[in-house]
Amino acid sequence: MYGKDQEMLYKEPEKIMYIYFILKGTVVFTLPRYNNAVFFKAHPGSIIGLEDYVYNLMAEGETFSEDKKIPLDLFEADDYGRRRFNTKSDGPTSMKRLTIFNF
Repeated sequence: MYGKDQEMLYKEPEKIMYIYFILKGTVVFTLPRYNNAVFFKAHPGSIIGLEDYVYNLMAEGETFSEDKKIPLDLFEADDYGRRRFNTKSDGPTSMKRLTIFNF
């Protein structure tokens, strides 16, 4: 998968469906609540796409059961399965994209 300069990869509040492996170029994370201020840059070798999911768990104060099992439908729950950040390419990029269910 290739991204053009400033092309959006995903944005708030889309469903979390993909994980991206950055092969070439840079991807920036922006905060839509703060006029899309850039807060992180991901470079080649980075894996992106699950940050929103982890953020959602932390924000909700998620606690796991004693046996540490996570429900299979967790990714489908609206409370956890939505993007919280915008990402866009910062110049031409090359990435590999996998669905979260194939990862």
